[in-house]
This record gives sequence, C-alpha cells and structure tokens, in this order.
Amino acid sequence: MERPGVTHDVMISYATRDKSVATAICAALEAHKIRCWIASRDVEPGAEWGPKIIRAIDAARIMVVVFSSAANES
Repeated sequence: MERPGVTHDVMISYATRDKSVATAICAALEAHKIRCWIASRDVEPGAEWGPKIIRAIDAARIMVVVFSSAANES
C-alpha cells in the first residue's frame, strides 16, 4: 500500500563501521522491491543527520538494526 509522501518501507540503522553490511542488506531488500532508507545514501550533503534519521524512523513500517559490537559501542 502506497502512503503519500513516504518514500520507504524499511529504515536501516547501523554504526559507521558496519556500512558495508548495511549497504548489502539494503541492496538485498531493494532487489525484492522493498523500498529502503539508509542514511549514507538518503541524507543530502550538508543536511543535519539527526532530524533526517528521526523522520525516517517515524515514516518506516519496519526498522532493521545492524547490531554489532560497533553498534553496541555507539
């Protein structure tokens, strides 16, 4: 079901050190036509990340957290 103004179904959260894993998850989901939001791609250059991330979480149906030791430390 399309939701007006919403560009994604899944928000992917990850620690910077896990970017390659998060990117692979995003690619796998999008290969199955699941729309994803991932900060490294979807936050515009120069924009403040915090508010963008909060909006992405609020708009998502599902949030995938890449939980690792790096995420645990951050």
